[in-house]
Amino acid sequence: MGLIRVTGSLTVGPPCACDGGDTSYGNGVSNIGLNLFPCPKSSQVDTGVNRRMINSPTTFVTLSGVGADDNVTQGDTLFVRCVSPVLLRVTFYNPNLPMSPWVSVIPLQGMILVEPPQNSYIMMLEVQGVGQIEYLVSGQQ
Repeated sequence: MGLIRVTGSLTVGPPCACDGGDTSYGNGVSNIGLNLFPCPKSSQVDTGVNRRMINSPTTFVTLSGVGADDNVTQGDTLFVRCVSPVLLRVTFYNPNLPMSPWVSVIPLQGMILVEPPQNSYIMMLEVQGVGQIEYLVSGQQ
């Protein structure tokens, strides 16, 4: 059994601790440690890091590695990064209505990390746009 980890932190604040002159008011920095749930999180299968050039400005194209007949059939962790704006369409298993999956369309330029609830999972991943996309999906099946 493998593990999937995220390390590091998300920090928001001035570019230099001395910005703003008087430091007696605090430094105005917000810091959040990054980790997955649960921590540590097991990983039985993954797509590997995939990089694709997308040229589909008007229709969604399926990204390989995730799906009923692919490497990951039940994804529990999704990472996507892109420089150009894209629409990311993620299909999730709906435990309340198994024949009616949840479908989310996410406008994206940059990165996203998604962890669906433990009774759900990622079933399919699609993208619409033009440019390079990098993605990885991990799961138990």
